Amino acid sequence: MEEAIQAGNRSTGRPGELSVNLQPQPANRNPQSELFFPFAPQPDIVRASQKDEYYKKLLYDKYFDLVRYYLGPREALTVQDETKLASDLSYYGLTTLVGRQTLGEEYCDLMQIQASRMTAPIVFERLLLLFWQVIIPYSINKAAHQLTKATRQPTGHTVQARWRFLTEERRRTLARWLPRVKDLVDIMQRIHLALFYFSGFFYSVSKRLTNVRYILEHKLDERRPRYHILGGLIIIQLAVSMLIFLKEHLALRRELQQLKSGAGDDARIDSDESNPAAEGEWGPSTGPCSLCLSTRKNPTATACGHLFCWTCITEWCNNKLECPLCRTPQKKTDLVVVYNI
Repeated sequence: MEEAIQAGNRSTGRPGELSVNLQPQPANRNPQSELFFPFAPQPDIVRASQKDEYYKKLLYDKYFDLVRYYLGPREALTVQDETKLASDLSYYGLTTLVGRQTLGEEYCDLMQIQASRMTAPIVFERLLLLFWQVIIPYSINKAAHQLTKATRQPTGHTVQARWRFLTEERRRTLARWLPRVKDLVDIMQRIHLALFYFSGFFYSVSKRLTNVRYILEHKLDERRPRYHILGGLIIIQLAVSMLIFLKEHLALRRELQQLKSGAGDDARIDSDESNPAAEGEWGPSTGPCSLCLSTRKNPTATACGHLFCWTCITEWCNNKLECPLCRTPQKKTDLVVVYNI
């Protein structure tokens, strides 16, 4: 490997950069003049990532035990996200940031290169890779958790100073859009994974954003399998999910149109858990309940507009105070009984 780095120094003029030429070698060329390394196949990249996750988990457990010893179990749970951030920064700071292989990369004999120059990443590129791989996921998860917590505070509750700019209307808007943004991020991650299964490039989002790829430090002794089938399955899954979403959206629009055109009354349910069916039998409801998959009995609408059986949605709210379909924060007092649909 030292001979490879020295050859890279001669070809690039900069120390520590490895020049890699992946073009076929002409017959009249000296094989010692340039280095030829193949790009890493998909199984090696996945195996290296799994090894890294395993060692990161071991390091996190050690950090967590240390924090629990000094701060106690309760405080350790409150700062577990920060503990994971510190362990990941330590793991990648001692390997990727200083230009060394991670334990997973060393296990699979992989080396990072900057795909546009075919050389080892410089310090700034390694810093950027660490930023996208560790700092950004932590910041996004922390912000999403805090925003979700702010939107679920009951009306009239004392709001922290940093969230006082969130009026009641803004909180409702945020509560409606936050689950959609989470779903969109999940879809983008699945599309990214499908692209990796089809092309074999960039298993992690951070490496795609920094254009860092892997090469093997030895010759391929056999043809490795490809993961095209897995990519196709992810695309099929996304297509089915989209069709289900469109079907539910169209069904909801039809129900809202029926509610607007029909002559009915809305009843606001009190905070007690008495069953309104005892006061009288309501008219039949068309359409199935998304929870029990049967025809809706005593149809009840949530604040976000979805319809369920009264019994189904109240039992759901006993466990989770959110809409079963769109995950909008939901209180029992916001359930609306719908007549004559």
